[in-house]
Amino acid sequence: YFMFYGKMAREEEGRRLYLSILTLVSLAGVDGTYTIIRRYSRGVLQETYSVNTVLLLAEFVKVIISVFMIQCRLMKTGDRNCRRHFYLLIMRSHKMVFLALLYLVGNTISYFSLKHIGAGIFVVMAQGKTFTTSIFSVLMLSRTFSPTRWRALLTQVLGVILFLLPTLDTQPFVSDTNRTDFVAGLMASLLVVTISGFASCYFEYTIKNDPTDIWERNFQLGFHSILVYLFLAITSPREDSGGIFCDWTPLASVLSLFGAVGGLLVALSIKYAGSVLKTLAISISIIYAALVDHVFMNGPLNMQMILSAIIIIVSITNYTFDATPISESSKRRVSTNDANDEIQGETTTIEKIKDEP
Repeated sequence: YFMFYGKMAREEEGRRLYLSILTLVSLAGVDGTYTIIRRYSRGVLQETYSVNTVLLLAEFVKVIISVFMIQCRLMKTGDRNCRRHFYLLIMRSHKMVFLALLYLVGNTISYFSLKHIGAGIFVVMAQGKTFTTSIFSVLMLSRTFSPTRWRALLTQVLGVILFLLPTLDTQPFVSDTNRTDFVAGLMASLLVVTISGFASCYFEYTIKNDPTDIWERNFQLGFHSILVYLFLAITSPREDSGGIFCDWTPLASVLSLFGAVGGLLVALSIKYAGSVLKTLAISISIIYAALVDHVFMNGPLNMQMILSAIIIIVSITNYTFDATPISESSKRRVSTNDANDEIQGETTTIEKIKDEP
C-alpha cells in the first residue's frame, strides 16, 4: 500500500518537475523572441503602431485559447452547458478584476516614470522586481529562502544590471527636468516594481489555493484585461486621427501572438514553478535576446556583458540547486498553511457544488 502511493507521489513530483522545466525554458525562449521582434520592429523598421493595440489583441488571443481549453475539458466531463459556465466564470472573477486593475495602475505609473527619468534608469530599476517578488513570496506565500538563495538573487539582479548597462550607453539617463520631477520618477519606478512583485505573488496565490482551473483563471484575467487595454487604446492621444489600428503592420500581429503565448506561459510557469523562478527565467531571455540582437542587428556585446551573463547563469544555478535544509519552524509554518489551503479549497469546492442547479 505504502509502496504504491509512494510510487504515485514520485511520479507526480517528476511530472511537476518536467512541466516546470518545460514552461520555464519555453517562457525564456518566447519572451526573448518577443523582445527581438519588438526591437526589430520598433528600432530597425521604425514602425509606429499602437503598443496598447498589440496588447489588446494579445489578450483576445489568450481568451480564445483559454476558451478552447475549457471547452475541451467540459466535453470530457460531459458538461454541455458551456454558455452558463462562462457566465459564472465572469460573475465570479472579482479576484482577476483586482489583478487587471493592478496592471492598469502599474502601466499608468510606468508612463509617468519613463517621462521623468528616461528609459535607461527605468530599465535598471525594473530589475528590482526580483527582490519584490521574493519579499512578497515570503509575506503572502509563507516561503523561506536560505542565505544562499538571497545571495543568488542579489548577484542575479546585479548581473542583469551590469549586462544591460552597455545597451543603454547611447541613451540619456536623465531627461531635461528638475530635481523634484526626477525624484518623483524614481519613486514611481519603485512603486511599479512593487506592484509587479505583488501582482505576481497574488496571481500565484490565486491559482495555487483555489480549485478554479488555470485556464479558467486565464480566461477571467484576459476578459478584464481586454476591457483595460481597450480603454487605453481608445483614449490614447495618437488614436484620435487613425483609430486603434493606425499604422498596423504584419509584425505587430506577430507580436500580439507572441505576447499571448508569453502571457499563458507566465501563468503556467507561476503555477508549476513559482513567481521567483519565473522572474529568473525572464533574465535568461534577456541574454538570449541580446545575443541574437548582436548577431543579426549589430547590437552591443562586450566582455562586460559576457561576464555578466556568466554571473546571471551561475546565480540562477545556485538558486535552483540550493540544498540548504529548511528550519523546523519554517517547515511547521509551511505545513500549517498548506493544510489551511486544502481546507479552504475543499470548502470552496463544496460552495460551488451548492451553487449548481
